[in-house]
Amino acid sequence: MKGLILKPGDFFSSDSVSEFGSLTVKVEKLWAKDGEAKYSHSGIIVNADGGTVESKSTVREGNISDYIGHNLIIGRWRKMSPDAFNAGLSAIKYNMGTLYPFWRLPMFMIPFLAKIATTWNLGVCSELVAKFLLGAGMTEIGKWQGQNPDDIAEIIEHYRSVDIIFQGKITE
Repeated sequence: MKGLILKPGDFFSSDSVSEFGSLTVKVEKLWAKDGEAKYSHSGIIVNADGGTVESKSTVREGNISDYIGHNLIIGRWRKMSPDAFNAGLSAIKYNMGTLYPFWRLPMFMIPFLAKIATTWNLGVCSELVAKFLLGAGMTEIGKWQGQNPDDIAEIIEHYRSVDIIFQGKITE
C-alpha cells in the first residue's frame, strides 16, 4: 500500500473469494445496467492510516490492510470536507455495533424490494456507504436503500464528482 494516500471519507468496493461474495456478484450481474459486476463488499475509509467502517457480521471498524491480495476500487468525492465527513459519520452513527442485516439480502434478488423495504434503518455494507455519502451531502446518488457494491463501484467509476484514488490489487 506504499504511495497510497487515503483521506477520511474515501470509500471503496472490493472483490471476495468467498462463496458468499461469488453469489453476491452473480445477483448483482442480473440487475446491473451494463451486465457486469465484480465487487461484493463496500466500506468507508475514516483516516489516513486506512481505518475503515464496514458492515460485516456487525457494523464495526476495520482496516484497508484487511484487503491485501484483493481487488479494490477506492473513490474520493471532491466535495468531502471535514464537516461533510462528520455529517456522514453522524448519518451512520446509529448503525455502529448493530448486527449485519442478513435478512435484507434476499430482497436484493428483486431490487425494488431492497429500495422500499428497510428495517430499523439498517443497511448492508454498500447501503451503509451510500447512507454515509448522503449524510455527507452527496445527494446525486439518490436513496441509500438498495445500493449494492457494484453500484458503489459505478459511483466511483462514473460520477464526475468522484475521483478514482486506486483501482487494482492491494499489495503490502
